[in-house]
Amino acid sequence: MSNVAIVGRPNVGKSSLFNKLTKSKKAIVSEFEGLTRDRQVSKTIIDNLSYEIIDSGGLNFSNNNSALDSQILNQTNLATDEADLVLFVVDYKSGLLPDDQVISKLLRKKNKDICLVINKVDGVSDETAKLDFMKLGYQQVICTSVSHNYGIDSIIEFIAHKLDGIPVEPNVINDNFKIAILGKPNAGKSTLINSLIGSDRLIASNLPGTTIDSIEIEFELNSDKYILVDTAGIRRKGKVTSKEEKFALLKSLESAKNANFILLIIDSSVGITSQDQALIS
Repeated sequence: MSNVAIVGRPNVGKSSLFNKLTKSKKAIVSEFEGLTRDRQVSKTIIDNLSYEIIDSGGLNFSNNNSALDSQILNQTNLATDEADLVLFVVDYKSGLLPDDQVISKLLRKKNKDICLVINKVDGVSDETAKLDFMKLGYQQVICTSVSHNYGIDSIIEFIAHKLDGIPVEPNVINDNFKIAILGKPNAGKSTLINSLIGSDRLIASNLPGTTIDSIEIEFELNSDKYILVDTAGIRRKGKVTSKEEKFALLKSLESAKNANFILLIIDSSVGITSQDQALIS
């Protein structure tokens, strides 16, 4: 499978681009920064060929390297290590920022095939939009306005030209058994999934609320294929106040609704709480 990783600062439009390329709404899109943390993976079909698209968390180097920022960087490194092509997304409206330059240096060290994607190009020519970013030195540059569907076809054509996809068999239905992992914040959901798949696929932290988006992960056991869905921790509705957490709650409930089976994780050090009982009911 040919892999395409989407990388960049927070809020430059990576998740919006991911959703456009995969024709899905898997990734949370919001004006709030930092909603994508774990790698979100989905397939896209171009001319009956399948490619894997990887969305990554926004890289922020101005927060004194918080523990969460370091884990997001680690997840992004894993995404780019797997990638055959990297779409490095920048924001035309913000211009070239120091973090863009740091990210560019990190990507160049990996010797990957990189395409610079200048997003939010509205009301100006591509030539004008490229001027501020010429100092990065990329030869492969595509200007887009993801919110207006401008440039999406150019990116799709670029991917198809650069990479060899896997032929898609006609009339094949993906009916993998889907298991949603639910529970209160910090109950150990991400840690459990990492243990099951044998890798640090998800960010696991002692800080409640680390997982925001629902992440689907393919898992094989005894030749049977499953999809594990990591979800954000669910608190009582009365305690959910921020828009960020409301997004997460809706995604968790949607994942539970679409699952074939729900695995409820309970913190043994706390025991069964009223919130656990509410989730069961």
